Amino acid sequence: MQKIDSEHQKIKQAAVKTLHQNSILAMHVIASGESPARTRLRRLRDLTTLI
Repeated sequence: MQKIDSEHQKIKQAAVKTLHQNSILAMHVIASGESPARTRLRRLRDLTTLI
């Protein structure tokens, strides 16, 4: 259970960092081939779907 919580926390932290810093968002956009809007939406989902 502790490991799962730790993994969820890391995903949430990465999502917050991506949404907060445009340079990190740009790297994710380039790496994934998605539009910036799609990448933002995916990261927002990471924040809201994990408990």
